[in-house]
This record gives sequence, structure tokens and C-alpha cells, in this order.
Amino acid sequence: MKKILTFLTIAALIVVGAVFVKKKKEELASMPTPGVKPVVVETVAPSRGKVEEKLYLTGRYYSSNRPAIATKTPSFVEKIYVKEGDIVKKGDLVAKLDDEETKSSIDSLKESISGLEASLESLKSALEAAAKDMEFAKSVYLRNEALYKAGALSKEKLEESEVLLKMKISSLKKAQTSLISKKKEIASKKAQLKSLKSKLKYLILKAPIDGTVISLNLKEGDFAAAGKPIAVLASNTKRVDFEVPGEFLSLVKPGQKVYIENKTAVLNKILPQTRNYLATLRVEPITLDLPENSIVKAKLVLKEAEGTKIPIKALLEKKGTYYIFIYEDGGFKPQKVTILAKDESFAIIDLNVTNKVAIGSNDKLSKLFFVQKVKVSDNE
Repeated sequence: MKKILTFLTIAALIVVGAVFVKKKKEELASMPTPGVKPVVVETVAPSRGKVEEKLYLTGRYYSSNRPAIATKTPSFVEKIYVKEGDIVKKGDLVAKLDDEETKSSIDSLKESISGLEASLESLKSALEAAAKDMEFAKSVYLRNEALYKAGALSKEKLEESEVLLKMKISSLKKAQTSLISKKKEIASKKAQLKSLKSKLKYLILKAPIDGTVISLNLKEGDFAAAGKPIAVLASNTKRVDFEVPGEFLSLVKPGQKVYIENKTAVLNKILPQTRNYLATLRVEPITLDLPENSIVKAKLVLKEAEGTKIPIKALLEKKGTYYIFIYEDGGFKPQKVTILAKDESFAIIDLNVTNKVAIGSNDKLSKLFFVQKVKVSDNE
């Protein structure tokens, strides 16, 4: 009896369930089929405008010329006439080195030259006397030779006069050699004197350019070695150098516009790759309200174009080809375009487009190749 009741209960539940499922199916069948949701697409109207395509650079601002002032004559620093930060003109005194030793050497050389020149005069007199003696001995010899040939003079007397002539000729040559040697000695001393006077000029150090004293490396009383900078100047003419990889050289050329800080300048020079395979782009001259050796940011205009201007978000790139989607007749028509110039926000394209164009992510724009139903939302 118990088994029969259980069986009847299960059967009743199955019947009720079947009725419920059938009723639910009928309800679902009677409901309308949902439609495909339209894709919401933002649009914007193209405009006419101008766009500059830029390369962002970081460079350094510094002086075009930074001469180091040093001496060629080592000595002690006697006086320094400037301090760091001073503005100087070309020819202004910067420092004076002790010149006492050099002046003493100059005075000593002058005295030596005076003594040599006096000695030279004596040698000139001796040379004149030797020349006269030689001429007299020669005349005696020639007379004796004539007498000997006439049989009026012995051979012994002739030979004596010949020996005397040879002695006088030898004395004359010695006097000539001494004179030449003395002249060379005087010339050497005068060359030394000239060199010392030149060195004396190196002990008075002057500014070689108009500029600013940016460093002093020695103080009064210090020893200044030859070639060691005593001071360094920075010229009033400034420049900015940008270092870029060599592959960028195909994009740049002299004359391109550069925005540096709040100024518009022109790229002047392109120096080839040097250290670290980097090339240098130079803007010179330029004046910025910045301290020496400052880091600056700049934008180099690679190209610029004027024409139909659209947002970057209106462009879809597929395998190197760019598309825009033009709204017409209730749908979007894909159109290939060429970008003439672009920046972070806008691009100039090669077509004259007046209809609105779609903007959005790459995923959304890609759907417009095949989607049929769209809902337009103006982004203006």
C-alpha cells in the first residue's frame, strides 16, 4: 500500500512539471524577438586647419665659447682682478703673475748684449787692421818677387816675404771668423731677449672675449703652472645642443623650426655622429632666461601641413594603411587617406572632407567595416 502511494505521488509531480514547462514554452513563444542593438558612434565635423609634426628633444643650454685663461710662463699669482660672476670685456685685466725673475733675466741679457756689441766693435777694428797688414805684406811680396826675377833679390828674402804674407792672410781669416762668431752670439742673445719679453706678456692675463667669469681656480700667492687654467670665461653668445641617435638624421635638416622654452628658433647645424653613436643638433645663437648648463626641453618641427583637419581618434590604421569613416546616407563609408602631418591630437589628410566622420577606439572603428545598424552621437 505504501509503495503504491509513493508511485502515485511521483507520477503526479511529473504531470504537473510537464504542464508547467509546456505553459512556459507557450509564453516564451508568444514574446516578440529582441532586435539587434545599434552601435553608438560618436562623430565630429572635419575643419580646415594647420598641424605641425614635431620631434620632442632634450638638450643643454650653455655658452658657445668657454676659454680657459692660462699662462705659458710659470710663476706665482701676484694679483687677481676679477671674481666669479663678474662680467668682463675683451682686453680687461684678469690676473697678473710675478714678473720679477723674468725682468731680472731680461736686464741681465741686455747687459750681456751690450758687452758683446762692444766686443764686436773691437773685433771690427782688429779685422780692419788685419786687412791692412795683409795688403801691406802682399805688396811687399809682389815687389820682392819682381826683384827676384830681375836678379836683384835673393831667393831667401823672397821666401821670407811669402811666409809673412801667409801669416797675415791667416790672421785676417781668424779675425773674420771671430767677427762672424760674435755676431751669431749677439743674434742668439737677442733671440733670447725677444723670447723673454714675449714671456713677460704672458704674465699679464687679459680676457680674450666679452663674457662672464664662471670659475677661478687659483688665488693670489698660488703657483700657476704653464697651461693650468687660472680662470674660465663663458661667452655672452649661447647655444643649445641636442644629442640624437643617428637614425634621426634622415628626418632633420638645417632651417627647421624649433620651439625652445618660450622661444621660436631655427636649427642651425647638424654635427655628424661622434661618441656613443649620437649626432648633435645645434641652435645658435639663442638667449634664454636660464643659468649656464641648464637642461631644456624642445620641439623640433619635422613637417607641417594645412588642409582637412581631423582628430587622431578618427583614424584607423590597418597594415600601414589609414582609414576614416565618413557618415553619409545613414551609415559610415570607409575611406583610405594619406596623413600629411599629425601631432598628438590632430592630423591633416589629403582629402577634402566636409561630412562628419566617426571617432572612437580602434575596436569600435573596426566594426564599421561590417556593422549595419548604428546610432550617431555628435561630439561637438
